[in-house]
Amino acid sequence: MVSRQTKSISLSALIREHPTIAEILWMSAPGVRESLDDRSVAILEAAQLERSLESIITHRLIKLDDSEKKELFAGDSAPLATFSAKTKIAYALGMFGKNTKKELDRIRGIRNAFAHSSKPLNFSTKQIETECNNLTRTFVGNTPMTSRDKYIQSASNLSASLLSLKYPRSEDSDFDPLD
Repeated sequence: MVSRQTKSISLSALIREHPTIAEILWMSAPGVRESLDDRSVAILEAAQLERSLESIITHRLIKLDDSEKKELFAGDSAPLATFSAKTKIAYALGMFGKNTKKELDRIRGIRNAFAHSSKPLNFSTKQIETECNNLTRTFVGNTPMTSRDKYIQSASNLSASLLSLKYPRSEDSDFDPLD
């Protein structure tokens, strides 16, 4: 993997760091996702999706300096520190509809199972497979998809759709990337 420059930062600051361009390119390289175990994929894909949510929320707010952003998004008492809180506020602001909220909640639930279970889990675990089969942001076509593929595709598609909300669309466009 691409390594960061060595610097002393806290764990909470490390969590807040965005990936470098080199790291994004590395993750997008052919075969990289396939080489990661299921737990890593579930957590990394959801982390990227959560960052996209934070980005569109921040884009909608007044211009905040770094300390103000930290007050909102980082730390135990920050009101928007969790994936759940970010989903709820973005939904309440009308950034997307109920279907997208359900999809985000489903991905967060799968991520939480992988992140917090002390049992060895994978995308073939019955409960996880059931949740992945209920994801709707997948394009099946003629190729059968594994639960892992559905999760990756749904999280990636949602992330891209969320980020597209930062860019203006023409008034006469019927295109809505979400719902």
